[in-house]
Amino acid sequence: MSEISKPHSSGDRFVRVAVVIASLGGMLFGYDTGVISGALLFVKEQFNLSSTMQELVVSAVLIGAVIGAVIGGILADRYGRRKMIIASGIIFTFSAIGTSMATDVSTCKAGAAG
Repeated sequence: MSEISKPHSSGDRFVRVAVVIASLGGMLFGYDTGVISGALLFVKEQFNLSSTMQELVVSAVLIGAVIGAVIGGILADRYGRRKMIIASGIIFTFSAIGTSMATDVSTCKAGAAG
């Protein structure tokens, strides 16, 4: 019948926390992708965007994700995961500030580049 239950080790707890954090990252990425569809109406009006520019604005997040996925592992192996997470946080912070001060799409792209 019944299996003998063993006490949870600290490794099990670490794995569970890592899974929750990774899941939140995926959820936030999906949330951001969904939010842009609601914001696109206002962005289109504010920046007077053509259909092509709307497509570029929406796809910029996905293009950045692809580039990050391609080079992220290589950089993490070379410099360490902790340093790369810190660098990502710094880049994200400055990009958010730059994007919030955008007056047109080209300024927004420059702000997002860091």
